[in-house]
Order: sequence, then structure tokens, then C-alpha cells
Amino acid sequence: VSVVLCSFNQFYKLNPDIWRLWMQILARTGPNSVLWMLEFDGDAVNSLVEEAVMAGVDSWRIIVTSLLPLNREFLSKGICDLYLDTPLFNAHTTAKDALWSGVPVLTLAGEGMASRVAASLTLMLDPAAITLARNMHDYLELGVKIASSSTTLARLKKSVRERRWTSEVFNTLGWMARWQRQLHNVADMVAAGYFPPAHMHLFGGSTRDSS
Repeated sequence: VSVVLCSFNQFYKLNPDIWRLWMQILARTGPNSVLWMLEFDGDAVNSLVEEAVMAGVDSWRIIVTSLLPLNREFLSKGICDLYLDTPLFNAHTTAKDALWSGVPVLTLAGEGMASRVAASLTLMLDPAAITLARNMHDYLELGVKIASSSTTLARLKKSVRERRWTSEVFNTLGWMARWQRQLHNVADMVAAGYFPPAHMHLFGGSTRDSS
């Protein structure tokens, strides 16, 4: 095996469209690629493997393991090459964990907040990230292109590992201070008789009402 694709999202974030797309990525990247997932539901695992075989992907290429011990989680996940996100309901904490482990995240932003978190984290880490797809077809082509190039994978992983030390994504104290400041701003507006804004920007923008 030369390429380890992974997704550690819970299974309720999956839908048939993204599973078929993942199987196409595996099919087009050849037998040297595998998909690693965590076992949240044994019955669901059996169904997913059956669907993989029906799509022409050998069952051994779907690797499902038990949940990882916390003291080994980041080290273990760091062996992966590319995290495949679920567009319907993005990875949240899991995407952040993947990035901290040095693994680039392939994602697609949807309309609602729950389907935009991984995209936001990816762009915060690298505004020029190439792993943010524009649509499902783009997601497929990016997945195949990135997973097929050891040079691209190595460059992306190196970039993630270097940027994580200085990125605002992992600046918890800084984020907390900005959030606290905005809450004070809202409280001051309410006390002065104004409605709080519809959108609050913690990074790269000012508080504004875009309703």
C-alpha cells in the first residue's frame, strides 16, 4: 500500500453519493490505495463493504478499525495521506484533528454551517489550499489527482505540518479572546438599544450586519 486515504467521520455523515465517489477515487488510483475508517457501527460496515465490492473495489481495500486510544490517536492518524471529508455534514473536530496530525483534508463547502466547517478550517490553515473542491465532480478529480501523485501528497503534508504551528486554527487562546471581545460588543449594542449584527467576524473582517 502506498496511499492511505481516510475518513474518521461517523457514519451518519455519509450518503450514497459520497460513498460512490470515494469508490471511484479508489478505483482510479489503483490497488495501491486503501480507505481507512473507524468502526462506529458493525452492520453499517458490512453494508459499506458490500457496496464497495459492487463498485469493483476489493473488500481488503476498505480498512475498518476500532476507535483509537487517545494517547495514540494523533500519531496513528498521521500515517494517512489524505482525509476525505463528507460534504453533506463536514468533519468538525475530526478535521481539526486530521490537520494537527499533518494530514491534508479534501473537502467541499455546502450551504449550511455544518457543511462548511472543514472548508473554513482548511482555508484558515492555507488560503491557497488546493484541497477545497468547487463541486462534487471537482472533488472527484482533485481526489484522484492528489492521491495519484506522491510528490503532491508529500508537498501537501509538509505544508500542513509546517503551517499548524503558526496558524490561527490552533490558536485557542487567541480565538477565545476574539470571541469574548465580540460578545462584549454585542452586549454593548443591546444595552445601547441596537440589535446585534446578523454575522460576527472573528478573523479577517469587522462586525457587520448582512441581513
